[in-house]
Order: sequence, then C-alpha cells, then structure tokens
Amino acid sequence: MKFWKKAFVIAGSALTLGLLAACGGNNDPDPTPPVVDGGGQEQGQGEGQPVAEGLTVYRRFGDTVPTLAPHQFTFDPVRVALTQTQGSFFYHLLDPDTLQLRWYPGFASDLPTHNEDMTVWTITLRQGLQFSNGTPINAHTYEYSWRMLLNSTLASPGASVFFNVFNVVGARAYFLGLSMEDYFEITASGEPNWSPELLPATDNPATWEDVGIEVLDDYTLRFTLATPTREIDVLQTFTEMAALSAVDPEMYEAAFNADRTINTYGQELAGLAQSGRWIMVDWARDQYRVYERNPDHPLSHMFTWDVIEEIEVPDAGTRLQMFLAGEFDVMALNSTNFAQFREDPRTVRVEGPVVWGFHINSTSETNPILRDRDFRQALFYATDRYTIAHDIYQVFIPANYIVSSRAWVGDLVNNPVRFRDTPQGRANQGENYSFNPERALELFDAAWERNGSVPVSMEIQYFEGNIEQRLASEFLKEEYEALFGADRFELVLTSMPVTASYDRMRAGTHDSGWGTQGQNSWNPWATLDIFRHDFPGRLHQMNSPEFMELQMRTSQGDLVFDDNGRIEALGRMEAIILDYMPWVPIYQNNTAVIYSDRVHLLLEDFLFPVGHAVNQSFLEPNVERSIIVNP
Repeated sequence: MKFWKKAFVIAGSALTLGLLAACGGNNDPDPTPPVVDGGGQEQGQGEGQPVAEGLTVYRRFGDTVPTLAPHQFTFDPVRVALTQTQGSFFYHLLDPDTLQLRWYPGFASDLPTHNEDMTVWTITLRQGLQFSNGTPINAHTYEYSWRMLLNSTLASPGASVFFNVFNVVGARAYFLGLSMEDYFEITASGEPNWSPELLPATDNPATWEDVGIEVLDDYTLRFTLATPTREIDVLQTFTEMAALSAVDPEMYEAAFNADRTINTYGQELAGLAQSGRWIMVDWARDQYRVYERNPDHPLSHMFTWDVIEEIEVPDAGTRLQMFLAGEFDVMALNSTNFAQFREDPRTVRVEGPVVWGFHINSTSETNPILRDRDFRQALFYATDRYTIAHDIYQVFIPANYIVSSRAWVGDLVNNPVRFRDTPQGRANQGENYSFNPERALELFDAAWERNGSVPVSMEIQYFEGNIEQRLASEFLKEEYEALFGADRFELVLTSMPVTASYDRMRAGTHDSGWGTQGQNSWNPWATLDIFRHDFPGRLHQMNSPEFMELQMRTSQGDLVFDDNGRIEALGRMEAIILDYMPWVPIYQNNTAVIYSDRVHLLLEDFLFPVGHAVNQSFLEPNVERSIIVNP
C-alpha cells in the first residue's frame, strides 16, 4: 500500500542514521526492580552491537487518533501519540548492556530531589530544550502549560494528575474555583468529596499564586505537595507526560476563541508544537500518520527507529495480507489468526495492563432494573468468562477481578509482588472465574420480582468494527436470555463508534457498554480513582464513602508508605467495587503479537514496563518508505 502526497515541511524535523542497538534475551517475565540512575546521555550504547547502516523505518498498524490536544484528550491512542511527540522529564527504559530497567533523565537534567518529609520536590530541566518549531522550552513554558491545564473554564480531563498521587497544594482549588479556605476545610474533613454539586460557592477563588508550583529560575521547578510522596510516584508522574507535556505559549494563545472558553491547540498538526522522541510530520485522519526521529531530543540515541509509519487498516483480513506481504513489521494477533501463528518463533506474548468488561448505568432513570444490585450481580455470575476469553478472543485470559495481574505491590523497589498473588488478591477471585449460573438465576429472580415481574431489557453498546466484541455480545445475549428466560429478559445489541460509546457512558444515557480505563501497574491505588464518585468524566455511578477514603489514604494519605496496609486496602477497595458492581469484568487483554523478520527483539520475554523493548531493538534498515513526505 502506498500513499503519495504533496510536499509537507515541518520546521526542525530531520533524520539521523547509524544508531547503535543491542540484541539479547531475558528469560525472567517478572519486573526487574527499577534502578534509579541519573546516567549520562550516552548510556545504553554497548560495544560491538549491530549498526543500522541505513534508514530504519518501522511500519505498524495504528488506531484512530482524533486529536493531538494534550489538554483535551480522553482516548488512549491519543495519549500514546502524545508520549511519542512530546518530551517527558524522565524515561523508564532498558539498559541494553545490562538488560536492567533504569530511570533516565529526559528533559530533566537529573533525578528529582526532595526535602526531608518528601512533600517538596525540585526538578531541574536541561538547558537548550526546544520545540520542533525552534521555540525554547524552559521552566516558564511548563508553568504556562500547567496553568492552562488547570484552567477551570477549559476543564481538562488530565488536570487530575495534580490532584491524585502527585497532589499539588491548591491545584484542585484553582481548577474547581474554590477558595483556599474551603479547599483546606474539605481536605481536612477526613472523607473529602469533590463532586461539583457539593462544593460551596465563593467570591474568593484560589489564584495561581496559591498553587504549589513555583519557577525558581529559568530551568528549575519546585512543587509543594499536600502529603509525602514516594520517589517512584514522582518519577511516574513525569514519565510519558501526555497531559503534562509542554505547549507553545504563543501558539496556545492564538488557539483561543474570543471569550477564551474554547482552545483548539493540537486539533490540527499545524497548530501543534512538538518536542518528543519523534516528530509527527504527516497526519491524515482515519488513514495514516508519519513520525520522524527528533535529533534534538536528549535521549534520541537510545531508540532505533528513524521513521514510524502508522496506517489505519480496520479490516483484520487486510491487515493479515499486508503483514504477510512484508508491508508491516508487527501485527497483533486475534481470534482470526492466532491459531495460524501460535507456534511461529516470531510470535511473542504480551501481558495486558487492564481488565475489560461492560459498564452498567446503575442510576438509570429510564431502566429501573439497572439500579438493582442483585440484577447487576446476576449478570456478573451469569458471565462465562472462559468461553469469551479463550474461544472468542483466544489470546486473552478470563478476569473476574478489577485490578489486573500486572499490578505490583509491596516493596516496589526491592521486592515487588503481584497483587493477584497476595492473599488479599486471591480472596476476590471466585472459583470457575465466578461463573455460577445457579447463583445468577437466584439473584435475577429476586431482582425481577422486586421490579414488578414484568419483562425487562438492557441495551449493551459494543464498538463498531470490533468483530470479537460483537461476537462476545452475541454470546452474552444467547447465554443471558437462555438462563433468565427470553420471555423475561432481552439483551439488545447496539454497535457504535468507540468515541460515541464513551460519550454516552460519560453522559449517563446508556444502559451498558463495553469499555475499560487505564491502570498504573506500579500504583493501582492511584488509578482506582476512576471509581471515585468525584472523578471527572466518570463512567460509573458508584458512590462509596469507604472506597473514597481508602483510595485517598493509599494514594496520598497515611498508608502511602505502609506496604502491608496498602495491600489490605487494595483488597478491600476491589471488594467494594465487586459488591456494588458498576462494571462487570470479563477478560484481561493479554495478547500476542508477531514481528517481521526485520525486528530482532532485545528481550525474548515480556518485561514490564518496556515489553520487549521493540523501540530499542535492532531493526534491519533500508526498507522503502510507503508514505512519502516530500521535502
């Protein structure tokens, strides 16, 4: 497949050749304890490693990227694109010489420093940073960017980064338009609830000077946090800085409408300044994207791709034919082709970070039975997860839990353990993946009688074009109606685009819908904030004061440094969610991918968080570009 187009010029884009990379293997699928290392720029270039003597073009399939606006995205493929095109303070990468994970300073000149009680953190930036258009990047750039991120009128979904684990003093007050007095009073209440409808009005809202983000000089930022915070959480906050990435102040200001209520920065490529490891030089919505190496990025030398081509090919059969024809370097396997490539030596397994299932509108005003806990529990026990994961998806694993198997707890630096392997994690996993038709029928009968013993129905939204999700929905319809009685229950299937489905769930106009939300494998307590009732843009209606208190204590309270207490709390938080059942978990997206013969993986086995370190692996050069961007 070839795409030819007119000339397209991005100021500052260029290619560099002759990058060194390493080959090797690792037979340990568990995480190497993260090594915190300031390191110099030239680390990771070992002696005698293969040299790519030509242009290295990495070709892969891509998902739809509707926007590149760092302050307004909610779709994970956008986050991934931003982590490639925008610089971050720190990077968690593989040292090819030792095959150990290390934290490398990226836009930061060194690792962060802190005061004695770990509430004040200081980060110093490298000098000479710049956007692809030549505009310098310094501490003032980030201060402006974060002021816009926390702008209450723009209501950025990513603003919560400064409220949760990395809890900056005053940031939430500034974002919500609260007075500092009300902010401190709510914070000190012991069970703070930040739902907008509960917040007091004020004539004295917090100003930017109240926010604990200070510019000490042109290259130094200081953060004052509400609670002591672990170093690994600080590093994680400023790694893959999608929402926290810098914006070009002049371009951002030009993107405001007249009354400054809407900002279009990043909606088009020409309206975005970039600073990442790669620069997106072409973007045809719903078709393709092209990235070129950014030689100005401080860690550019650690990555082996000169060019990335991403082409959106919705049809699985077409993707297969293009991969077999040598037009792509990687292909995710699914139910239509996994059996064909299961024993292929180029196939590797990938441990997924999240659990998938379907959300239920538990406060529906139009479908009363959805409000009945027994009904939601009936769906949980009536779900045959094994069949869906192994027979329909084939590459996934059944999941009757909320926290994925990739979540690590305990001593995260010296001896991390999987939460699912702890007694608390195992206690929340029922036998047979919680598939219990007898229990399900008992619960349904009770709910059905309470709701008038009349026929009921539930609509389930599945993603348009997703074959497996459609098949899984059809399977659930057949199973549920057979178990509960087709004369009593009907599952109505509705196909819709991904973004439209999530929009309906956020608006609360759905019955149920397939979906997931990201999980931080090093800090599952933090990312369970999605189940707080005061979470912006939540996809659920659960309101548990106990859950919210535990989530606060484990992410920014008295349990942050209590490894055992955190494990106990995580087990209880998961149990609360499974009891209320705002979302029926079904599978974890462990998958398999196959690489072309050009790719020589640095790691044979999956290692979180770098996977197989494919963007650091040796890639045979001299493959012709299929998407031509003429100079």
